[in-house]
Amino acid sequence: MPTEGTEQTWFPPRAVEPVVEVVSPESELRDRQREPQL
Repeated sequence: MPTEGTEQTWFPPRAVEPVVEVVSPESELRDRQREPQL
């Protein structure tokens, strides 16, 4: 049972959201407002 392979292939939705927010400049402002909530 390859556990390492499944972990690298599967990405959590929360980990993908911050990546997309950092790519967009408008998202950066939202990211700063989300930081205190996190």
